Amino acid sequence: MSDETPKPKNWLTPQLKAALLSKIFPGAGQFYNRQYVKGGMFLGGALITLIAGVIYLARGFFIVYSGIVALASPDGYAEQLDPIAAIGPGLLLIGLCLGIWLVAIVDAWKTSKRLNPAGAAAPPERSEPRREISLPPPPPS
Repeated sequence: MSDETPKPKNWLTPQLKAALLSKIFPGAGQFYNRQYVKGGMFLGGALITLIAGVIYLARGFFIVYSGIVALASPDGYAEQLDPIAAIGPGLLLIGLCLGIWLVAIVDAWKTSKRLNPAGAAAPPERSEPRREISLPPPPPS
């Protein structure tokens, strides 16, 4: 028998870390994988569709509320009220946002798996070292 105790396996693999980051915020897993343009596209797409969806949803709720108030008015006149047509675009845009978010999670997982074969501990470093920028000295005063 060996006196060595088995080392606990690190359960937080780079794939899981990238997926969890994307689950918290769309595009964060791509930033972790050093895919900044793709992360920005996921982040921007999710934010734009979410903001537009909330605006359309608020507008739709206002239309529905206005129609209900108009039905309760003394003259009882109201245009034909269609709540699905009023709220539908907002729900569709929020659903699109959730779809973008789901694609970001799956993409972060698969990309991290491709970049980190055999359970590497962290994303690979850059192939080229960063270049130092040397500035000329300031002119004498």
